[in-house]
Amino acid sequence: MGDERGFTFIEMLFVLAIVSLLSFFVVTFSFRQMQLSVYEQTIQQFELDLIEMQALSINNGLTARCWIAEGKEFQCFQRYGELLISRQLPENMRINIYTTNKRIEFNGHGTIINFGKVEFVMGDRRMMYSINLGRGRMRLLSEQ
Repeated sequence: MGDERGFTFIEMLFVLAIVSLLSFFVVTFSFRQMQLSVYEQTIQQFELDLIEMQALSINNGLTARCWIAEGKEFQCFQRYGELLISRQLPENMRINIYTTNKRIEFNGHGTIINFGKVEFVMGDRRMMYSINLGRGRMRLLSEQ
């Protein structure tokens, strides 16, 4: 009957170990990218909320106020404490409690009253995104 060749058990374990290692790296990378996407969407939503509150203050001629509560929640008010926006930050994301601007106000003309920056801290890597507020403009900075 001839020459029957096949893989040994050790060779099969070696191939299985390589495939398992590669799949682990792919899953880890995919999860990290998904998490970064959620963080970026949260920051974009934060910026859009500020722009919306600025537009409301211009349209209504009233002061609009946004507060950062305990580093995990963002709330915006106008007209005697009427809550307009309330958002929770995703898991493993917070606003730095030492950020220089926990209260953002727009006057009735849409100008930012108090200047400073809002720092977002994400995950264990301490990735920082700062939104600098000043002279009526917002600018997003990123550092890793």
